[in-house]
Amino acid sequence: MNVLAIGAHPDDVEIGCGGTLHKHASRGDVVTLLVATDGALGPGDTAQRRGEQTRSTELLRLKNLVWGNLPDGGLHNHILELVHLIESTVLEQAVDRIYTHFELDSHQDHEAVAKSTFGGARHCSQILQYGGPSAYGFNPSVFVDITESVGPKLSAIECHATQTASSDMVDAELIRANALSTGHLARLTLAEGFVPFRIAIEP
Repeated sequence: MNVLAIGAHPDDVEIGCGGTLHKHASRGDVVTLLVATDGALGPGDTAQRRGEQTRSTELLRLKNLVWGNLPDGGLHNHILELVHLIESTVLEQAVDRIYTHFELDSHQDHEAVAKSTFGGARHCSQILQYGGPSAYGFNPSVFVDITESVGPKLSAIECHATQTASSDMVDAELIRANALSTGHLARLTLAEGFVPFRIAIEP
C-alpha cells in the first residue's frame, strides 16, 4: 500500500497518527509524509524544525519526506497552491490511503490542510482524518491498535525538542494517555482514532 500522511507543521502527523504510520512502514508499506510548512512561527528556527522532522521521519521508517514550503500561519491564503501540492503528491506516489487533519480545528492551518485534502485527493477512495489537541468535535469511529507502535510514536514526538520543551500540547505522557483513552473506546489497549471522510471497504 502507498500511504500519504499530511500535516500543516512539523510534529502534527506524529501526534495524530504516528503509531499508525509506524505500523504501515513496519509491514512494508511506502509511507510519504507531506509537511505543508516548516513551522517558522513556532518555537525554534526553521533549520531546527526541519532537522527535527527529518529525524522523526527516519525513526518512524517513513520512506519520503516532502516539504510544501508554504507560509506558517497563512495556509488559508494559499488554498489553491496547497490543493495542487496535495494532488501532485497523490499522483506521483500513486497513493492508496491518506491521513490528514480533522476538518474542525481551531488552528486555521490545520483546517486549511483538511479541506485542501478533500479537493487535492478527490479521486482517492480512502481518506481518514486524525485528531489533535486543537481539534474540536472529534469523534473517531475507525481505530488502529498501536500497542506495539506507541514506543516509536512517542520517540518520534520527542524528536521535536523545540516543541516538547515549550508546549504542554506536545507532552509524551499526555499523548500516551490519549492513546489509552482511545484504546478504551475501541476495546483495545492503546489506539489511534480516525474520522473517515471517505473509506472504501471490501464486503
